[in-house]
Amino acid sequence: MTQPLDSTPILRARRSCRQAPLCSPLWTIPTVARSHARQTTWPSTTSTKVAWLARSTPVVGGTDSLIQIGGYRGVGRVTIFRGMTEFDVVAEGLFFPEGPVVLPDGSVVVVEVGGGVLTRIDPDDGTKEVVARPGGGPNGAAIGPDGALYVCNNGGLAFKPGVEGHFPVGEAADYSGGRIERIDLADGSSEVLFRESSGQPLKGPNDIVFDASGGFWFTDHPKKRDRDRDWGGVHYVAADCASITEVRYKLDDPNGIGLSPDGRTLYVADTRAARLWSWPVVAPGMLAGDESSFMGMRGRGATCVATLPRFQSFDSLAVEAGGHVVVATIADPAGLTVVDPVTGGYTLVELPDPIPTNVCFGGDDMRTAYATLSSRGLLVRMRWPRPGLRLNFQQAEGASPQVK
Repeated sequence: MTQPLDSTPILRARRSCRQAPLCSPLWTIPTVARSHARQTTWPSTTSTKVAWLARSTPVVGGTDSLIQIGGYRGVGRVTIFRGMTEFDVVAEGLFFPEGPVVLPDGSVVVVEVGGGVLTRIDPDDGTKEVVARPGGGPNGAAIGPDGALYVCNNGGLAFKPGVEGHFPVGEAADYSGGRIERIDLADGSSEVLFRESSGQPLKGPNDIVFDASGGFWFTDHPKKRDRDRDWGGVHYVAADCASITEVRYKLDDPNGIGLSPDGRTLYVADTRAARLWSWPVVAPGMLAGDESSFMGMRGRGATCVATLPRFQSFDSLAVEAGGHVVVATIADPAGLTVVDPVTGGYTLVELPDPIPTNVCFGGDDMRTAYATLSSRGLLVRMRWPRPGLRLNFQQAEGASPQVK
């Protein structure tokens, strides 16, 4: 059963100067926030620690919404924040990082979408090591039952530089086709498992989650061009990797994907609409409902759990042990949106990057959250108010690696 959002402060904050680089020498409380706190400054990230002051600003969806601190079990959607939080900059200089995965030794592997590589990061000192070079655009990743890393590869994205970092602008000129890959972290070898599903080519595999049976769900994010675009879908690969099935098709922008703690609900985040969808899972690779839709509704038999009212987009997601869904949220305000799937209520942890793309949980108590701030090329770490869900085949830190 999903636990209610408690009153633990989950914070929304703004930098005093958005145009300054992330490692600027001084961080100050924004003028608009000073009515809620004394005038204070914090040191720069030379100490790898960044502090944020939040001001209570509601973001409400729905005309019948109410505002509460830290969430609300009832009608409407809620966002209100007050207090201060901080995070560590674990690593920088990454080329559009995504897909963070905590390994048994406590290190974190991220993909670098712009570099076509996988990089292992030591969270203690921030040292980086490239462990695989699959090329294309590695995206979401997850550890499988054999201990290997399974990666969604979108085939490559083009990027342009901006004031706040790198921004994806579409399909790469050398786009190599979407695919699902298995990567052996011991030697860096990469094996392409699938380029097609149900007889159709994969376009931009994006995010992945394993179920308890050893099979995995993944999203195929559509490619967009000047005058036309693809449709996206949700796919399933059986535990023996002998079959792949297109389970849902004609989804607008499927991106993040995850399972509820009991494995009975599949969540998918829609990028452009900033909607979180859910389907009941009736068996491995099978969802309740059908492909019927009313006047082209995007859900394809799904339930809309939550949607955001501002100009925001959803990216990848993680799930808390208590059932809340944590969705990386792009644009302004950007950060991590924590959704209560029972009520549709949500809170937002704002982060200093226009494109935070993903989040995962680790640590002995699963309360260490790692987030990728992709535009700025950062991996950051923060203390989370509740434990994250330990994923299927995610070993506890300090456990011996599984042997194939």
